[in-house]
Amino acid sequence: MELANKKLGLVVGSSPTSGKTLLAIRLTEAAIAAKMAVSVFLVDQGIYCALDSTTNKSLLKRFHAMAQNGAKITLCSVMLKSHGVPEKAVKSSIEIGSLLHFVEMINDCDQMIFFMG
Repeated sequence: MELANKKLGLVVGSSPTSGKTLLAIRLTEAAIAAKMAVSVFLVDQGIYCALDSTTNKSLLKRFHAMAQNGAKITLCSVMLKSHGVPEKAVKSSIEIGSLLHFVEMINDCDQMIFFMG
């Protein structure tokens, strides 16, 4: 099956320590290796994956590598505000976007996968 022309969207709403988040990262890395276009949208507890903290160091390295390899990683600004997190706490390789970005992602992607809870 030809994957190179496919676009995959992942919505990550699980915490940085969740097995669901690790699965989403592994799937993103595999999709990038298969030359797929990948977009990741961080919501709910998933926003904490983008924050620079001592517990997130290895996770942030993987997100940075994914972004460097072409994945578009966006964090929901509405969720950021509702959790009381300042924008300056977000790692620079992760874009802060709106629900409009999410709608565009849904429209552009061939397949969407959700990792919640």
